[in-house]
Amino acid sequence: AFGFGTAASAAMSIEIDFWGGTTDKLQGDYDTGGEVTLDYTKQEWVMVDIVAADVPDGNGVSLFSWILNFDPSNMQISMLSTTFPGFATENEIDNTAGTVKLEVLGTTPPDGTVVLGTFRIDCTAISIDQLLIAQLSDNNNLLADGTDFSGLYEGVTARVNQVPIPAAAWLLGSGLLGLVAIRRKKKS
Repeated sequence: AFGFGTAASAAMSIEIDFWGGTTDKLQGDYDTGGEVTLDYTKQEWVMVDIVAADVPDGNGVSLFSWILNFDPSNMQISMLSTTFPGFATENEIDNTAGTVKLEVLGTTPPDGTVVLGTFRIDCTAISIDQLLIAQLSDNNNLLADGTDFSGLYEGVTARVNQVPIPAAAWLLGSGLLGLVAIRRKKKS
């Protein structure tokens, strides 16, 4: 038996994509809702793409703005860029406040998979941090026909884990071993 039908097209979404750096993450494998693990003692880092996936053909992204929030006490961000065909009206990294902002007005609205910005994350301390992408301004996320896709930014997150065994764990372990040794000595 043969089945005939049309393939359903995926709905447009905003995605986070970790790739490269000192990781084995591949560009194009979306990590939205997932995580990347970095060891700050080894100066590990990762590149991040913010992506509009499955943009409708013939109705490409013409204007977008997004903001990313992060904890600046345990990571720093650099190298913010975009290959979007247009011009950036806002392009800012604030490693003190823990924000990255990008706003671009397109000249040729692209379809399909559209990278809305790329940046690098370097870990500076131990933590588990949640990256949160949100719209920067109301009505600044438009397709070519004027459709507003701002709602797609709601709840778009991923996690960065920085997980070397901390010195406190080594200290606790050696303290417990010391207590065991003292107890054994008292018994004998």
